[in-house]
Amino acid sequence: YNDIHLICGVVKDFLRSLSESLLTDALWKSFASAVDEEFDSIKHQKFDSLIHQLPKPNRDTLAFIILHLQRVSTSTICRMPILNLSRTMGPAVIGYSSKHVSGIDLVGETYKQTKLLEFFLQMPSNYWSKFLEINNSNMSTTPITKDQIGTPVLIRQFHFQKTPTINYPAPSTTFFSPI
Repeated sequence: YNDIHLICGVVKDFLRSLSESLLTDALWKSFASAVDEEFDSIKHQKFDSLIHQLPKPNRDTLAFIILHLQRVSTSTICRMPILNLSRTMGPAVIGYSSKHVSGIDLVGETYKQTKLLEFFLQMPSNYWSKFLEINNSNMSTTPITKDQIGTPVLIRQFHFQKTPTINYPAPSTTFFSPI
């Protein structure tokens, strides 16, 4: 589907509808304090430790989204550098520390979301791709490169079954009837 705004909106709605952010309520504040670390080497160590503490579905989803956004940031068609992506996608991808944030906390957390996503997008893609390794005895275990990331259907040779077609009877009257 070619309406990128619709697709982006659906992804954001999905991420906002989760019971907690991808960073989890328990770890969100640790991520937020780690982003303020002055030295990048220490910041990387803290983030690595925190990312490994995330539940596997959260970590893998975060890795997939980061790799995709890294591709978007280098696309000449999209023209969305890392800073713009972190501003527009930060609230959805990083989320808030809890479902009930208001007032000045909202402003502060929005700033943290931007900084967190910006730092994640600047991390090497091979860091994130290691979380998306496929462990299957019939296949070699190699990290997926960001060039291989597309939709889940395009990753490796996995193909998902097509939803079966159901023929519903046509309604006798429609809501948008001219009568």
